[in-house]
Amino acid sequence: MIFRFNRWLGLFAAGLLAAQADGQVLITEFMAANTRTLPDVDGQFSDWIELYNTSAQPVNLEGWFLTDSPANLAQWRFPSTLLAPNGYLVVFASGKNRTEPGAQLHTNFKLSSSGEYLALVKPDGVTVVSEYAPQFPVQVNDVSFGIPVQQTAVKLLAGGAPVRLLVPADGVLGPSWTVTEFDDSLWSSAATGIGFDLDDPLATEVVADSVADFSGTQGQNNWSYGYYNKTTDRVAGYQTTNFVAFPNEEGPYSPANFWNGTFWDWFNGNPPRDEIGPDLARPNGANSGDEHWVIRRWQSSFTGTLSIEWKLAKREVGGNGVTGRVFLNGSQLDLASIAGDDLVGTNRSLVVANARAGDLLDFALSPVGVTATSDDTLDGAVMTTTIRAFANLTNDVTTDVTTRMRGINATMYARLAFTVANPAEFDFLTLRMKYDAGFVAYLNGIEVARANAPADPQWNSSAIMERPDAEALQFQEFELSPKIGLLHVGINVLAIQGLNSSAGDGDFLLSPELIATGVELDTQSKRYFTAPTPGALNGFGNPYLGPLILDVTHQPAVPQDSEDLIVTARVMPTFQPVATVTLTYRVMYGTEVSVPMLDDGLHGDGAAGDGVYGGTIPASASTPGQMVRYFVTARDTTGDASRQPPYQIPSRSAQYFGTVVADPSVVSSLPLFHWFLQNPSAADTDAGARGSLFFNGEFYDNITANIHGQSSSGFRKKSYDFDLNPGDHVRWADGQPRVDDFNLLTTYPDKALMRNMLSYETFRDAGSPYHFAFPVRVQRNGIFFSVAHFVENGDDNYLKRLGLDPRGALYKMYNTLDTATGEKKTRKEENFSDLSALITGCRRTGTARTAYLFDNINIPEVVNYLAAMIITGNVDCCHKNYYLYRDTEGTGEWQMLPWDVDLSFGRVWNGTQTYWDEVLHPDTSVFVGDNNTLPIALFGTPAIRQMYLRRLRSLMDDLLQPTNTPPSDLKYERRINELASLLAPDAALDLAKWSTFGQGVEVSTCCVQTLPQAVAILTNQYLPARRRFLYNTQTGSSGARIATAQPANAIINFGAIDFNPASGNQAEEFIEMINTNTYAVDISGWKLAGEVAFTCQAGVVVPATNKLYLSPDVVAFRRRTVGPRGGPQGKRAVLFRQPDSRSAIPADHRTHVSSAAATHWQPVRRRRFRVH
Repeated sequence: MIFRFNRWLGLFAAGLLAAQADGQVLITEFMAANTRTLPDVDGQFSDWIELYNTSAQPVNLEGWFLTDSPANLAQWRFPSTLLAPNGYLVVFASGKNRTEPGAQLHTNFKLSSSGEYLALVKPDGVTVVSEYAPQFPVQVNDVSFGIPVQQTAVKLLAGGAPVRLLVPADGVLGPSWTVTEFDDSLWSSAATGIGFDLDDPLATEVVADSVADFSGTQGQNNWSYGYYNKTTDRVAGYQTTNFVAFPNEEGPYSPANFWNGTFWDWFNGNPPRDEIGPDLARPNGANSGDEHWVIRRWQSSFTGTLSIEWKLAKREVGGNGVTGRVFLNGSQLDLASIAGDDLVGTNRSLVVANARAGDLLDFALSPVGVTATSDDTLDGAVMTTTIRAFANLTNDVTTDVTTRMRGINATMYARLAFTVANPAEFDFLTLRMKYDAGFVAYLNGIEVARANAPADPQWNSSAIMERPDAEALQFQEFELSPKIGLLHVGINVLAIQGLNSSAGDGDFLLSPELIATGVELDTQSKRYFTAPTPGALNGFGNPYLGPLILDVTHQPAVPQDSEDLIVTARVMPTFQPVATVTLTYRVMYGTEVSVPMLDDGLHGDGAAGDGVYGGTIPASASTPGQMVRYFVTARDTTGDASRQPPYQIPSRSAQYFGTVVADPSVVSSLPLFHWFLQNPSAADTDAGARGSLFFNGEFYDNITANIHGQSSSGFRKKSYDFDLNPGDHVRWADGQPRVDDFNLLTTYPDKALMRNMLSYETFRDAGSPYHFAFPVRVQRNGIFFSVAHFVENGDDNYLKRLGLDPRGALYKMYNTLDTATGEKKTRKEENFSDLSALITGCRRTGTARTAYLFDNINIPEVVNYLAAMIITGNVDCCHKNYYLYRDTEGTGEWQMLPWDVDLSFGRVWNGTQTYWDEVLHPDTSVFVGDNNTLPIALFGTPAIRQMYLRRLRSLMDDLLQPTNTPPSDLKYERRINELASLLAPDAALDLAKWSTFGQGVEVSTCCVQTLPQAVAILTNQYLPARRRFLYNTQTGSSGARIATAQPANAIINFGAIDFNPASGNQAEEFIEMINTNTYAVDISGWKLAGEVAFTCQAGVVVPATNKLYLSPDVVAFRRRTVGPRGGPQGKRAVLFRQPDSRSAIPADHRTHVSSAAATHWQPVRRRRFRVH
């Protein structure tokens, strides 16, 4: 039986499993020999058993049983214990027999490491619901056993899926056709693939040309360059794994880079004489040391029939000749030998039927010629190849649209509907496309992928360029996992704008597949786990157990160039004695090298025979700034092996441990972000690239980075999303919770390189939710790459850090809240009905809208958010670029949170110059968001508008500060100068590498600014002008009527106090606060003191001649049957907390606004309190 889990839910400590069976509780993991893994409450390492509730409902385990005897199924009985949906429970099998409800549970039996029966039994004492029978296998110390996970892919859209089609005749639809709710009933019904091909079906296309494609980058155009050392090959015959790529790191020609700027040449060679040029190949013969074949390798991206033409001729007269060979996946297809004086050579051709994408074609030149002598004298040769594919789209066309498209429009709209029962089942989402010539894809109205498409596609747009049929016939994958939150329960729509190269072009293809992948529990398999996870999701596990490898470490943590790296590991036998331990290391992306690890006291391993093995990675193997990675393997006497790190799921786990060699030339005040990629250009795509990261003293291997953003994805200096493997979390700052993903944002649109920090710190200082953000110096493949901003990702971890309930609904919004769509970051198993209700409520009118806003919106937070945005000068909201969050299981209230804040402090998107307007604008509006359904409703409600303008003035006075503030006291200027001092040295490198923009051009020499110049413009021009604009033209009777300064002696009075509600429900208590002034009073941070203690959250403003109600439970307050209560007259309520330990006041003391509220205290006497 299979049970799914979802890593996105995050509802409990384990990162929870989504149910697929009703009421099913499983024993998912146990440890029968716990010596150091998990201590119990007594500090002892008792055996333990993990239970998991796979169902969507809580299960009360009272009366259930655990047993280790099939003859006594009712051996140990559970007390009342509620196991949450998708929740875990760890019970210690200690023999201590502890059954107090709510306390740590201990059975009356222990587990036997030699193997025995184990079962979970229902209260009838007969029904076994989960068991290990007849007995589990032998167990070893600190290795657990249980149910592994596996990945399962589901095709949400398969080839030939139903589709609705339209060739638009005009632009009247705009983007409306992409949203889920659009009515496409009048469109044509068809099936994918959609297209036509009027070309010759026997025509071929060149897919590879060794001369035209030649480059100095490994992997470019699918070509790699290297050699085969025949002399050291212990297994006769060439195999694909014998190919060794020439080193190709960034930087000059060196031992780490065999590209000399013109061709590939063994550094400091001659010998070895290995060379590869556009048409040149030179091997190394045994007369010059080891025999090397030089090899060009082409990795096919085509599935079908290939035609190969290759040429071999001597370039110089003399020598014994050479031999050329062609291999397909290690099997020889062709061979030709020529004499030393053969300058004409041979032209050969062959056909490869049934080639597959990923196949390896190796073109090798050996120094053995017609005389069978391995001698490289005068062995320079011409060796070239051209590879063609038989490519025609017809076989992939199911729906022919020739008459609908050709000569009419290069664009076709396609809508593919599909149903998802529970999006929470899925962890990964991939779009696979065959297309000619381009497309833009939207998932439920949000763009998720594009290729060969114009920046702003219109109804009659065409692809940027033609695409070869051979490429069009191959599936290209687009990673949509970062957008998986767009899936919702029920009907979803993938909308695709297919683009031909022109309306008259002779071929077109659109063939999509959408694949969702979930990770599941496989109850049919049981495995060992060398990395136990009590109370959390299991790993893939091992069916057979070699030696146990523990405590792998290296010294020094960051080696100097002259220091060897000593790797140690504690290796323990499991079932058989340890036979060998091996250290395998790899410098950058070079060849793996294996060396023995020994426990002899002579290899950095400590005392001989203590179970700790040591091995050495020599200092000579690496140079400063290089990445050094390694893994440890251990085999027992029967051949069973273990590996650390395990690397069991290549797409989700680390392959190596590692570190970086210190580079004394890198001096920076910024944190160093060491990023390593074998194929850097792949990170600039939606699919992304896997690489390694060394940051803050820790190494993270085989992690994913892909292109970030929409507009910014086209910048020359890009932003990236980083996603770590499950279980990995980056330590971004000491003492802060770790994160499992984050964003590395470009600074290209910001000449001062600091606007993300200034903006998010403004929200923080205003008391609003915010992302942490800080600058880093990025070293990519050991070379300076950029100054970038490390910015938190919006997810459940973000909510936890903010003190918000991670079970609430978090949406990343890409619209003006005009439609109920957004990217779900949490509660992915639900539909968008909550968002729809919000839109409906905000669109009410009159008192109905006022009542809805006060009862359903966290007004102080939203008022504070909108006001803080004006302080930052950000007008790039709220057509998108904001979060919506609802405290779903608490107050039910909505709030807005910031994201994408780089266009701030004067930077504005200009309709003509887009991002590239270098002029700073201090006079941006004070009502940003007036294009969005929620702010429109708030600004249109007089009391809330009054609150907003008062809060804006408070933030102006506190953060921006009045125009007459002494320069030495100005907070922004001081912070800008602090950041500038940190950024300055690296900012100069960044400017030199990436240049800058201006006057509507992405790269311009018109407006180059050094960091000091950009800072001077901010502090000497923009900020003074912004202050003058807000204080002089937008305040009081002028302009937007921002409130004048709040009097220092403003007073709020107490009104009614209900400490004994008629209903008897103490949660309905309240304290009434009255503002008798003719102006709104901002009481953010004001405190209620005495026996009732409360601090008002940022954004709490009492409008003129209005009231505020304080209550411990706004939900209960709104349900009062007598006034005041929620709803009428737009009265407001605020949740507060009192310190009495006997109180029922919730621990969460955030401030909330509703139409009225109450407070809780003991009714036996009135308490004294004061406001200050």
